[in-house]
Amino acid sequence: MKKTPLLLKLSHTNNDEWEHTYNILFNNPFSVHINIPIKQYRATESYPAFFYYTHDIIELLEKIRKKTLVLNEVMGNLPPIALNHFTTTCMIEEILFTNEIEGIRSSRSEIRTVLNTILSKANPNTIRLGSVVGKYILLNKKENFSFDNATELRSFYDDFVAEEVITEDPGNALDGKILRADMVDVKSPGGKVIHQGAYPEKKLISYMDHAFSILHSDSIPDLIRVSVFHYLFGYLHPFYDGNGRTSRFITSFFLSKMLNKLVAFRLSITIKKSLRTYYKLFENTNDIRNRGDLTPFITGFLWLIEQSILRTVELLQEKMIEFTNLKEILAHRHDFEDKLDKQIAYVLLQAALFSDAGASVKEISRTIGKSEVTVKRRLKKLEPYTLTNTDQRAYLYRLDLNKLKSISPTQ
Repeated sequence: MKKTPLLLKLSHTNNDEWEHTYNILFNNPFSVHINIPIKQYRATESYPAFFYYTHDIIELLEKIRKKTLVLNEVMGNLPPIALNHFTTTCMIEEILFTNEIEGIRSSRSEIRTVLNTILSKANPNTIRLGSVVGKYILLNKKENFSFDNATELRSFYDDFVAEEVITEDPGNALDGKILRADMVDVKSPGGKVIHQGAYPEKKLISYMDHAFSILHSDSIPDLIRVSVFHYLFGYLHPFYDGNGRTSRFITSFFLSKMLNKLVAFRLSITIKKSLRTYYKLFENTNDIRNRGDLTPFITGFLWLIEQSILRTVELLQEKMIEFTNLKEILAHRHDFEDKLDKQIAYVLLQAALFSDAGASVKEISRTIGKSEVTVKRRLKKLEPYTLTNTDQRAYLYRLDLNKLKSISPTQ
């Protein structure tokens, strides 16, 4: 998705045609006008935001709809254990990559440890990354969040990343009535100032409230609303720090409602893999020659969503093929002739393929309907064929796939 926006392209070739095209697009009866001015950094002029419906947008919406149906079908064919492990792994990776995009160091192991600690009823606010992981756990449980205005956004932010960003730099503490009172610079990965968020706070609050009204507008297709809001959040930049992670969480929340959880939990990894494209979308949309046209951003962001679904479907289909093959090998292994051993091995096979960690004794016990004492005894017997993760509070087990593949079924 590397198309040069139409107005940006025309500005390089024909000034009269550029002006004429802008007037046609902006005044088109099918254009949607947004009462927020878009201004390039250091430019003196600003232009009201707007977008219009294109063939590309309609085509992308249809592709997303069809690919989501395929994803739902693939998910429906997964055993519940496999789906649960894959969803949890995707959630962990979503947190990992939303951190990475902002230059925040974390690891899968650390995030999983925080997740397990919170699930054991610990207070998430006492652990590094705890508040962020805690919110994603609630998202995974389909808890509802209220994002209707700037006041509710501030309340969420305080519970999400505020403490973390203030610990990193006390200057990140919000000092306005609701949001920030001072100006904020947005910098490129190289440290160059490329944008300044909306200012003063009175305007910022008004613009954020308007952005939320667009997000909830029934007159605009849902995925277009999300795309517009995602851009406006980045453009307005309501906080001194933590804007990116907050914006991506809100986007994931609405994608989980509009599509499904896996799409929501694959957003940041898709953005990370297409980071130059993602940043270029913002850069082109902010460009004064683009004159506030959000259409190219919507198109690009819908393409990212479509790619996220496509890659998730491909990944699950690959895993399902391998799962089917390994399940067949397992069924004919003479060393797993005992029914209970085979049941446990079946759980461990799913954990190995669909998780980055493994299955706990408690999970295995609950799945096969046997006591934890029995499961532990059988795991001891299956030790030559299992791998153990000892980085967590509880031991996590998974089948050693290399051994399963390499040893003859008759052994």
